[in-house]
Amino acid sequence: MQTRPVGRNLTIGIAFSVLLLAGLSVGSFLLTEKMIRENTAGTSLVNVSGHQRLLSRHIAELARQILTTRQTGNDEILRGNLSTAIDLMEQAHSAVVSGDPKFNVPVAMSGEVRTLYFGPDGVLDRDLNAYISHARSFLHADRDTLVPDNADYLYITGVSADKLLNALDTAARRYQNESDQRSMVLSRIHFFTLISTLLLLLFLGPGIFHPMIRRIRREFDERQLVEDELREKAALIELLHRTATQSNQATEPDEATRTCIHALCKYKNWPLGHAYILDPDSQNRLLPTNIWYAEDTSRFKVFQDMTKKTTFEPGVGLPGRVLASRQPAWIVDVTKDRNFPRARGVEGIDIKGAFALPVLISSKVVAVLEFFSSEAEEPDQALLRTLIHVGTQLGSAIERLQTADALRHSERRKSRILESSLDAIVTIDRNGRVIEFNPAAESIFKYRNEEVTGKNIADLIIPDQFREKHQKGIQNYLASGRPRLMGRRIELTAVRSDHSEFPIELSITTIDTGDDLVFTAFLRDITKRKTAETELRRSEERYAMAIEAGRVGVWDLDMNTGEMYLAPQLKRLLGYGISDIDDSIAGWAGVVHPEDFQPISRKLSNCWKGWEQDFLVEHRILHRDGSTRWFLLRGTLSIDSDGKPLRITGTETDITERVHAEENSRKHRALLAHARRVSTLGEMATGLAHELNQPLTAATTYLGGALRQLRSREQVTVETVEAIDRALKQTLRAGDIIRWLRSFVRKEKADLSAVDVQEALSMVLGLAQARIRKSGIRVDLRMEHALPRVLAEPIQVEQLLLNLIWNAADAIEASTLSDQVIRIHARKHDELHIKVTIANTGPVIEKEQLTRIFDPFFTTKSEGMGLGLSICRSIVENLQGRLWAESDEATGTAFKFTLPNSREPPHAEP
Repeated sequence: MQTRPVGRNLTIGIAFSVLLLAGLSVGSFLLTEKMIRENTAGTSLVNVSGHQRLLSRHIAELARQILTTRQTGNDEILRGNLSTAIDLMEQAHSAVVSGDPKFNVPVAMSGEVRTLYFGPDGVLDRDLNAYISHARSFLHADRDTLVPDNADYLYITGVSADKLLNALDTAARRYQNESDQRSMVLSRIHFFTLISTLLLLLFLGPGIFHPMIRRIRREFDERQLVEDELREKAALIELLHRTATQSNQATEPDEATRTCIHALCKYKNWPLGHAYILDPDSQNRLLPTNIWYAEDTSRFKVFQDMTKKTTFEPGVGLPGRVLASRQPAWIVDVTKDRNFPRARGVEGIDIKGAFALPVLISSKVVAVLEFFSSEAEEPDQALLRTLIHVGTQLGSAIERLQTADALRHSERRKSRILESSLDAIVTIDRNGRVIEFNPAAESIFKYRNEEVTGKNIADLIIPDQFREKHQKGIQNYLASGRPRLMGRRIELTAVRSDHSEFPIELSITTIDTGDDLVFTAFLRDITKRKTAETELRRSEERYAMAIEAGRVGVWDLDMNTGEMYLAPQLKRLLGYGISDIDDSIAGWAGVVHPEDFQPISRKLSNCWKGWEQDFLVEHRILHRDGSTRWFLLRGTLSIDSDGKPLRITGTETDITERVHAEENSRKHRALLAHARRVSTLGEMATGLAHELNQPLTAATTYLGGALRQLRSREQVTVETVEAIDRALKQTLRAGDIIRWLRSFVRKEKADLSAVDVQEALSMVLGLAQARIRKSGIRVDLRMEHALPRVLAEPIQVEQLLLNLIWNAADAIEASTLSDQVIRIHARKHDELHIKVTIANTGPVIEKEQLTRIFDPFFTTKSEGMGLGLSICRSIVENLQGRLWAESDEATGTAFKFTLPNSREPPHAEP
């Protein structure tokens, strides 16, 4: 009986407990859902607030860069980035005010959030709208009006911006505190619900409440995951902001890269990071750098050394994959990856995971950053998406730094060019005021740069008479845009600071800087060139006059093409018109005497073969008037740097008058020699009469005795026959003397032949014997054994010896010495010549007289003509020999000469 009420009560208690538990669960669930939504919305709001803070800093940095840059291309890029940042700022603000699913801010809560976020006075909303308005005003401002004290610039970068950031931080912290309080309340509710649930579980068992507990736990875990994800996103945003800020503050690309690697390694607690750069030569290969982050240098030394020696082509290894795909790449475990060439380097150093991201400039990979982890980690997609932006930002920073560096180098090169230029470089504005005045201009015009900057160029370097014309030229160009002198080289007169005028060469270019039009003038002092041109013109005129007066013509032969140039003067010199002779070897050969062209052709061939560098040829020309003229052909070979013949240049000189003069001179010398022989013959007349009287007297005596014997009709005896024979010999001797005298006196020229010097000396001494004996002169004759014959004219050799012996006899007769001797020595001089010395013991000849003794009409005798020794030198030189004199107190005076051998067998002494 009592069982049923108890069971019913138990059933009612259980039902009531279930209903109570259900009510608690539903209420807790609804309250949890609401608080989770509020916390999620609040966390999103904090995230949006942080995003706005980051954007406001980014906007301020872009504004600063726009204000400082002066390059049109960079300004356009920066303004585009600023416009994007302002749009994002406005979208975030709109999401806060009206809600936006993209930002996880629900529309249903927009009023509550707005009240909570902005407060009752709406000051933050007003400040945000004002900030965005000023940023857009700065974006659309003309670049010429942008100055550091610009109102919009000061608002978005100054105190107002700081006030806005502080307000955003305050609102975020306020809501974060409220969110923390809600979380505390929610935790207490969860604790109460959990205790209630545990108590009910004691009565109802785990089977009834297990699903509810699992749902609550799942909701709690989901909320925790959402909060962790939001915190992770905030940390990533902060990482993105930090890397962007530090990269933009870097002054070198390596510094920006190193900063980014250190920030990422610190954020993910990665122990090792490194940077590769694109090979500037191949543009298809990655090279290792010295940019590292290593928390333990000794631990990673082997791997770092291996990396320093490794390069990567597209697709090879982790960096190569990034180079090929231009996307980040992740390796969970490098020890198991087949495309990791440095796998041996990671053995024993506790390296597992690896990650690499590209650094992009205009979608081109310029570097790859790689990182290594001590654990095998799965890819973090959120991190991957964020690091794509990191690589892009780093690329932008590197591009900016490279552009700035290139600009600095460009400015430095321009400055060095201006400073080192040998030409004066002067830049003026549209009003003619000097902007730049390089060192060469200072040196040429004698002004210092600080003296002329800002002054009108016309007042400085342009002479008074040209200044008005200069000003009109600039005005006409500015008005019409037609460059009359631009881009041309002209010669003008300029003036220095000391008012001295000088010639210059001038060229002007215009440069449109975007802000204004400037003119750059390049000026060169051409005083030396003008002087040289004047001297060259005068030299050419003198050369032409000399060519004309000297009867010289120029020719040129190209050895490669065979083309020949004959100057008009040469053609006129040859007696022909300009068109009468072709400019060719054949045309030239047509006027050369046929017998003389072969030697010319041989000389040209020798030059072509490189055997001769210069040559001289005398030849005859067939003149237009039918006469034959003599010309001297000169030629000089020109060669290139390899020694290859290029051309032969030369002259033709009319030497007809000289040839005729030489011929007349030869004839004159022959007449003088003949006259000398006749004179000598007169001097020898007395001695010769004695010589002839002797054989004739002896012959008369012998013939008279023989005649008496024949008249007495005595028998013809041996004595009679001997007397007739002696008379015959004496008669023949007298005939020989007469024949030699006839040969000596006549002036016909004999042919060259082999002459025995010993025989010639015997003949001459025979002629001079009477005088030598009469004067009491002794002859010392020494002849070398087997003396070679000489190639000469016999009569000339006899004339030479007789003149020198006679000259020696004259010198001895004028001397008071007791030892009166003529020494005659003949010997072999070398393999090609013999040497004859005729010395006397007469007076010593003074040194001054010795240098002139062979001059025509110079004599030391009171009655001499001064032609004997001059004729002797002419004879020796015509025979290709040499004659000289020596005189001193010890040996007296000696005349020595050499003559060439005839190469015939020498004279054999008996």
